[in-house]
Amino acid sequence: MSLQIRHYIYNAMKHIVDQHDTRQYRISHNLEVILYLFWLIRGLFISLMYLDSEQFPLYEFDYMSEYFWKNRKIFNKFFMILIILFTLTGLLGIKTFFYSRVDTLSFQVLYDCIVYNTDQYYKSLDKDENVANKLSTRFRQYQRQFVRDHRLLSLMIPEFIMKKLITIRVWIGSWLELDRIDKKLFMNRNKMRLFPNANIKSRTDVLLFVLIIDIFNFIVHIFTAIVYIICNYLIIIDIISSELIRNSWIIKFQLFIEIILFIPTLLILLQCSMLLSCSITAPYQVFHNILNHLNQKFSTLYENLRRGKQIGLKESKELRFIYRQHNILCYYTVFADTDAWSQALYYYALVSIPINVTFMCELIFEDLTAETRFLFIFMMIMHAFTGLIPFIVLANVSKAYHAIRKNIPAMQLQLKRRKDLRLKLKFDDLYERLVDGKKIAYTFGYLGVLTYRGLFEQKTKMFLQIRHYIYNAMKHIVEQHDTRQYWLSHNAEVILYLFWLTRALFISLMYLDSEHFPLYEFDYMSEYFWKNQKIFNKFFMILIILFILTGLLGIKTFFYSRVDTLSFQVLYDCIVYNTDQYYKSLDTDKNVANKLSTRFRQYQRQFVRDHRLLSLMIPKFIMKKLIAICVWIDSWLKLDRIDKKLFINQNKMRLFPHANIKSRTHVLLFVLIIDIVNFIVHIFTAIVYIIGNYLLISDAILSDLIRNSFIIKVHMFIEVILFIPSFLILLQCSMLLSCSASAAYQVFHSTLNHLNKKFLTIYENSCHGKQIGLKESKELRFIYRQHNILCYYEIFTDKDVWSQALYYYALVSIPINVTFMCELIFEDLITETQLLFVFLMFMHAFTGLIPLIILADVSKDYHAIRKNIPAMQLQLKRRKDLRLKLKFDDLYERLVDGKKIAYTFGYLGVLTYRGLLEAFLGYIAAFFLIVGFYTSI
Repeated sequence: MSLQIRHYIYNAMKHIVDQHDTRQYRISHNLEVILYLFWLIRGLFISLMYLDSEQFPLYEFDYMSEYFWKNRKIFNKFFMILIILFTLTGLLGIKTFFYSRVDTLSFQVLYDCIVYNTDQYYKSLDKDENVANKLSTRFRQYQRQFVRDHRLLSLMIPEFIMKKLITIRVWIGSWLELDRIDKKLFMNRNKMRLFPNANIKSRTDVLLFVLIIDIFNFIVHIFTAIVYIICNYLIIIDIISSELIRNSWIIKFQLFIEIILFIPTLLILLQCSMLLSCSITAPYQVFHNILNHLNQKFSTLYENLRRGKQIGLKESKELRFIYRQHNILCYYTVFADTDAWSQALYYYALVSIPINVTFMCELIFEDLTAETRFLFIFMMIMHAFTGLIPFIVLANVSKAYHAIRKNIPAMQLQLKRRKDLRLKLKFDDLYERLVDGKKIAYTFGYLGVLTYRGLFEQKTKMFLQIRHYIYNAMKHIVEQHDTRQYWLSHNAEVILYLFWLTRALFISLMYLDSEHFPLYEFDYMSEYFWKNQKIFNKFFMILIILFILTGLLGIKTFFYSRVDTLSFQVLYDCIVYNTDQYYKSLDTDKNVANKLSTRFRQYQRQFVRDHRLLSLMIPKFIMKKLIAICVWIDSWLKLDRIDKKLFINQNKMRLFPHANIKSRTHVLLFVLIIDIVNFIVHIFTAIVYIIGNYLLISDAILSDLIRNSFIIKVHMFIEVILFIPSFLILLQCSMLLSCSASAAYQVFHSTLNHLNKKFLTIYENSCHGKQIGLKESKELRFIYRQHNILCYYEIFTDKDVWSQALYYYALVSIPINVTFMCELIFEDLITETQLLFVFLMFMHAFTGLIPLIILADVSKDYHAIRKNIPAMQLQLKRRKDLRLKLKFDDLYERLVDGKKIAYTFGYLGVLTYRGLLEAFLGYIAAFFLIVGFYTSI
């Protein structure tokens, strides 16, 4: 199949499906596999020479090894790794396309899009006379349009040039509009098999893609052949000057055979990469266009209904058609992914990522000439770009599947007739699957779903989920807790932290006794720390160990706790469920625009009324801009973008159904704002990490240990990569701790304040002569019941998770800050390093105190009602209020003499303001203990 390059994609897919069971097919592709295995073994043998040239002096016997060794500044260790990886990529391509079962849905979809649709196009070709009439009609139409739209140009441009330009446009338009076929025949009789209801745009796009990509593929093959001939000529001239070849007729013959064998190997690699990109992009044209067409139809139906048009028989049929087609396309995607693409993309990612990493190693560690460097950069960018095309295309399909979701709730409100109940239930089911079900997307095998979020915010280790991290993290913890992927990813995180802990403990031995443990002689990191021990001293090693323990504590607290307990259900309700209810309650664009314009006019009148002189002095456009900013801010604070009645009355929280609008708004805005802050922190951290890493690596690679050992170079590069997720996990766990405490605080604090204010209002009204009636009694019972429920939530969530977590957090966090203090007091640091340590110490203390102060404030809110209960008891004089009076007596006794309603530090005490003061005294004690430890060593 190497010479079938004029219509390669069409011919390749036809060959795979139609000839799969033939003997010739098996022989040809078995030969391709043998060829690749030969090159793989050849590459592995040559690699031995780079590992140990004394034991494996292959350059003395093999002409290729001799050539590589002579030019090892270019053909170095990393180049050999690239050759092996590209060989594995070729084997993966052959296995995916030529050794998979073709009776599965994945290949049937490809065959339908690439081969069958093209065949149907050629069956539907119109007569030459009709085509000529269409072209002449289009020519006259374009000519009239040009004269009408560009009168001056039509007079200035010579007629023959204008006709040539219009002819070119007619030729392009005739292909785009399919003038060469009978469209009725093409759409009504010559349909696709699996997509019989595909619209004209989707069929045209996939057809033009196949025709254009075949031309492009032909050009790429010709260009590759020219480059191969030129390179081969230059390399052979150099190789044949070798004594090995000149003195042996057999080696000359071997060289000739290997040059011939390398041609099909290179072409197969090129063709498999083209097949991967094209076999994914071709069905994308169909899926994407059909889904867009369905979504537009659905949106049009909703707009018509919103304008007052009722749902008739035609509209019901169209809605059923949309639902059925959406389900069929979902089935095609999910099953095609399970058949072939999930495993193929998984292995492709496993091979492709190391290729780009090796390119980076080549550029960083090797001393290359400028021309070779530019060549490697070009190859790396091209590989990354061509590798990302299929992933981005598949991610876009997933986005198209979920685009219908935003219009379903609004449409459901329009389906009011009894006849539409079945249809309404169907769309309810579809909406639930799109919101809460498994993502309709292709997957990277075990690595996760292939969506835009999957590409840039991989859930695998949650390293890059930074745009909406708090929301996504809590959703991931609760909803995916029992999945295999969840346990694999977080077990890997634990293993990573244990590796760093072991690494740090071993390096610490060097500081305890450098004579018995001279690790700086064998380990590049120990050598670097020892060389810069004014900064990386004993205290620094203690800090590293403590921070690693903090990371392990964070992973254990959030990812290894039971999620069916009340503590995680409260967090899920505050962070995830409330946010989901907000998005479910979004108002229509028209209503939002009306609210914003009303608010703008109101603020404008208020500004003119309150600041008459300023309104005359400030230019109008500046005043409008300032008012627009105020309107934008208040529209978020006042939730103008949602239907408030729907949000409060229907879309309630689960565990806090009586939460007032203020508490729900506060927790919602907190989640939205903290995600933006978290995103900025991650970006800033990434920039600092890159700069710091560059400075450290540029100093570390000067070491003889690294320069003289390829294995240590690879080891260093792997550790640099592994440190990124470890560092991000630590940052994210600290964000999770602070935000999970703060989010729940918004609900508890606002709800308790609201209850306390209601209680105080009832008391003040009764003092002013208003008697406590049935309404007030109901409100007092509601306050008592809600206060008890909130107390229950606090006490049980503390017992579940937070008491133990905060206890261990205090045991690790206090020594960290004390060690920072010791570092600043006892070590002779330069001013810049001192400022850095002071900044880190204050940041750690500040971020560590936020959740503790917040939790202490909640405890204060619980006990705030206590001071008003005795006075209220004197107002409850009726016999009917006796039961209520006893309840508040019991509440008062529990608040005064009972156990504090507060979170706890495990065995250390309760988390109140007084408890924080006691913790501060413990901090001072820990400081003197560590000082004593320092002076003893």
